[in-house]
Amino acid sequence: MHDVMNSIMTGQTTDAQIGAFLVGLSMKGETIEEITASAKVMRSLATPVEISSSDYLVDTCGT
Repeated sequence: MHDVMNSIMTGQTTDAQIGAFLVGLSMKGETIEEITASAKVMRSLATPVEISSSDYLVDTCGT
């Protein structure tokens, strides 16, 4: 899962490959280990945000 998610998150896969992977994963049923591995890859590739003060901090992500 780590290698697949890394390929997806770094732009090494096509939309068709991503779609096929997600359909297959959905049909099989994802495991907690797969979800955890996916989250770890996404976190490792996230851009850190430095803030000096939280006085005017607004979350615009919506999740």
